[in-house]
Amino acid sequence: VVSTQSTGSSGINAEYGGWPRALREDCYLHMHDMLLRRWPVLREASSGCQRMLSERLKRINMSPGDYIYHAGDCVGEISFVIRGHVKVTNRNRLIGILTSGDVLGEIFWPTRIGKKSKASVQAITYCEFEVLNHEDLNEILIQFPDYWDVWVEKLKISYEISSKQDLFNKSVPTELVQFVENQRTIARDSLLDKIREESDVKNPKEFYYKLAKKRVQKKRGKGMDIEMRKTLMETNRKVRSELEKADK
Repeated sequence: VVSTQSTGSSGINAEYGGWPRALREDCYLHMHDMLLRRWPVLREASSGCQRMLSERLKRINMSPGDYIYHAGDCVGEISFVIRGHVKVTNRNRLIGILTSGDVLGEIFWPTRIGKKSKASVQAITYCEFEVLNHEDLNEILIQFPDYWDVWVEKLKISYEISSKQDLFNKSVPTELVQFVENQRTIARDSLLDKIREESDVKNPKEFYYKLAKKRVQKKRGKGMDIEMRKTLMETNRKVRSELEKADK
């Protein structure tokens, strides 16, 4: 049984929908203030990027016994543990415990599809999470391509859900494992290099700059190809010039 209570942009928009945009964004910033100040990957984002991040983040509360992930679930987000303790199990075997300050989920790559969870993650105590969906992160990076450098450098995932790796050292006695509250295993840096080699996108920052440029051009030209727009502008200038000569 999973009982979750979430608070995010979807629920808040219904309440703040009629408010001015700036005031609404201030409310989002206040709501996620602790997360934005505590985690370097969010703290070092630009002011505008933080506003968009706070609008896309979703807060989730869980009770003891609730499952955050079941083995086999598709993982397409990053979850920050704000408070509480969760256990990670693989075939009913305890392989780790995560607590406040930990991050779990999947490494993000522009063209990478979320992988399936290899383990189950279950709340031990009352827990609170801040969750950022990969699709929302993709949209943020189109608006703020420079944020990619911060994201890659500062994000430290405590546990990759698609990994089969134990969080506990195998030499740790079983009795001690039961009482460990904060044992972390940072995601391997080499994994990003492997993803880069397998992906068509070798430079994500450049990839997002191009997407951002295309979006701006599309808005300015209302979906019109930029070369076609230049041709139409030149034609309009010639027509105006002919009309001015005719008036004289």
